[in-house]
Amino acid sequence: MLDFFSNVILRYRFKKKIKGLGKQSKKTIKTLRSMVVILPQDHSIDEKVFIELSKELNISIKRITIIVFGKGENLKVNFNLIKTIFCSREQLSLMGNFREDMNVFFQKKSDLLVNYFSQKDPFPELISINCKSKLRIGFFNANLRINDIILKISPVKTDLFLSESKNYINAFLKK
Repeated sequence: MLDFFSNVILRYRFKKKIKGLGKQSKKTIKTLRSMVVILPQDHSIDEKVFIELSKELNISIKRITIIVFGKGENLKVNFNLIKTIFCSREQLSLMGNFREDMNVFFQKKSDLLVNYFSQKDPFPELISINCKSKLRIGFFNANLRINDIILKISPVKTDLFLSESKNYINAFLKK
């Protein structure tokens, strides 16, 4: 029952934020210098996928941040080279507010946001909508309103993700 009320609050906060996203003007992007990846804890994706993408897009590994989200407090992943932030539903306040360190992170701007989740879920959607990014890429089964580029592939097909995202992002940059 508590999850139901939590989801209602998160959806309300998301709807309020999505209106602001639509009003943002999109400036022409010539280069990408930073990348944020939002990743569910239950995906067993190797950090090499994101390092390879950053190399293809000429983004320094030091300028990549991965936000790992899940339900419990004990979030763990085996990323050694990339800065990782953990965010769980249990860390949200009753009204759906994030803790202070996440709010500080949300104030930073990034060039590319990769929504590496493929389900409609108010929690990662709210994390995504709070991130300030010039370009957003994500998967077809997720909420389409939070992405500029939508890939109609499965997130487990990492080779296909790398080639498709590289092609679409490079095409977007050449406009």
